Amino acid sequence: MKPLLLFSLLLVFSQTIALSQSNCTSTFAKTIGSALTNERGNSLAIDTIHKVIYVAGSVNDSTLLLQVDTKGEIVWSRTFDVLQGEPERPSTIIMDSEGMLAISGLTNLSEGGKVYLLKYNPMLDQILWANEYQSHSNNYTFTLIEKAPGENYIISNNPFSPQDAEVLEIDRATGLINETFSKHYHYGSAQTLWDIVRHGVNLYATGRFTDGAGSENMRTVLLRMDPNNGFTSWIRLGHRPGNVAARLYGSDLVIDQEKIYSTSHGDPDGSDVTDDQMFIQKTSLEGDVEW
Repeated sequence: MKPLLLFSLLLVFSQTIALSQSNCTSTFAKTIGSALTNERGNSLAIDTIHKVIYVAGSVNDSTLLLQVDTKGEIVWSRTFDVLQGEPERPSTIIMDSEGMLAISGLTNLSEGGKVYLLKYNPMLDQILWANEYQSHSNNYTFTLIEKAPGENYIISNNPFSPQDAEVLEIDRATGLINETFSKHYHYGSAQTLWDIVRHGVNLYATGRFTDGAGSENMRTVLLRMDPNNGFTSWIRLGHRPGNVAARLYGSDLVIDQEKIYSTSHGDPDGSDVTDDQMFIQKTSLEGDVEW
């Protein structure tokens, strides 16, 4: 029997994208998939103007894109074979300020591979460009953002060897790398950036830096970057001090009322990969921990 991977979609909509009643909310949970194919959904983007959700994932060896309405019904489903003869595993989808969709992914979610990025016009059903990026043999891309409305895209990459966190600026019109903003961050033996957000005039990121030789030296990292050149103005490692064993990974961050709220997970007292606890911290825009 052919293996099957179904994915579930669970969303709660606030009044900002409710269809009619401004004071009500609609909630749905859907399982989407077919017994005839292998499918996976990895990332969501919301179009608040047209009141639809876009789901990026994979079907067999191709990129899968769904448009879903606010009742959880599929409006349409489209597939793209961006990398001929290779599996495509999208990791992030965003809708930019012009209503275009940008999808980033890689060829192997577990082992890393080639990174690709495509820009798509959902109204015209047209791929505007699709490019492949490979700085090393195995690469991992974790986040994709529009630097600011009308500006270029930023993607993060974690090459496997050497494991220096990589941040690339991608020209929104061509998909080509802007060489003036192509940065490798080598502050230890292994670095990864999982999430990047724009706030004010700066970019803020979280991930993992290894401040030493072993996995027990892995620490959550927060940093602030200049969006024009990628230079860092501060870097903070936490939340455990460097003279104790811990294996921690920063995974996500949001900024609200001039404060950074970030999540991390891992083993706070050693290097056990099965001991996975979650942590949340509040930080000022200067990187000072408040709790």
